[in-house]
Amino acid sequence: MGDGKEGAGHFDIEAAILLTPTIVDIASSSSGKVLAPLLSSIPCLPLLASLLAGFLARVLPPGWLKMVVRTVMGRDTPDEAVMSTVSFLASQNGVRQSLEMAKDEMKEIGEDRWEAEVWGIVDAGREYLKNKAGVMREPAKLVFYFADKDHWVADQTREAIIETRGDTGSPGRVKMVVAKAGELEHGWCLRHNGLVAKRVNGWVEEIMEES
Repeated sequence: MGDGKEGAGHFDIEAAILLTPTIVDIASSSSGKVLAPLLSSIPCLPLLASLLAGFLARVLPPGWLKMVVRTVMGRDTPDEAVMSTVSFLASQNGVRQSLEMAKDEMKEIGEDRWEAEVWGIVDAGREYLKNKAGVMREPAKLVFYFADKDHWVADQTREAIIETRGDTGSPGRVKMVVAKAGELEHGWCLRHNGLVAKRVNGWVEEIMEES
């Protein structure tokens, strides 16, 4: 980075573990197919949804609101997750900000924009790459952990990523893992945090050993 002026904002990715990653074609997912048209056809939807959520949070008794949230999220949702969602709905700008972010994501997360050096693609079998600063370095080590069914990642999108990126570039630098049926969901922190922590710990150890 030097003095912080020249090359500011540049960094090299040495390794990354991506959990239920939504990196391309989010609008093709089951949730994206619903949300993208709504957000594009109703520009004020984030504001309207925020006002409605705030109104319900004020008029419904806390017990009722908690019951509604649990019904929507699932009966087996932990109390901590339910209460966090209730607090989020009652927040001043949380719902609006999340939908505004979703609107931007529907536009921005489309085709693959990652550079070749991130994927570890090399020319003529070279083992090392030059980064933007001109320094020779190894390709990044990437681990992708996909859910078998993910409402933010279409099945065909996941399979396309695995087919085009899972076996390209430097051998062993990109690992693609698809969870068993029912083993993982996009919001894994609600019910599968123990499993994910165990998996990630193993991958981190592998990355450290190979470094």
